[in-house]
Amino acid sequence: MPADKVTFRNDTSLDVAILVFYGATDGLCVDKPRRRNITMQPGAKDDFDFGPDLICYCYQPAVSGPPPENCGHQQARPGDLVVLI
Repeated sequence: MPADKVTFRNDTSLDVAILVFYGATDGLCVDKPRRRNITMQPGAKDDFDFGPDLICYCYQPAVSGPPPENCGHQQARPGDLVVLI
């Protein structure tokens, strides 16, 4: 895992839609200035560069569309492996 990137691994049996909130801020997740929607297939693993700051994310089956912005946020830092189950 690259120390400057967040790695997501989809251990589910479904395509997963991930909403990531990122960018420098000391505020709440929804206050982060940038958003990125990612779709991952089952078994996929990929590294993403969101910069040096803490990110917030949430996910759900892709068939339901992207997660809403008011979803329950989880957090990760560069260098983390996020396993979606």
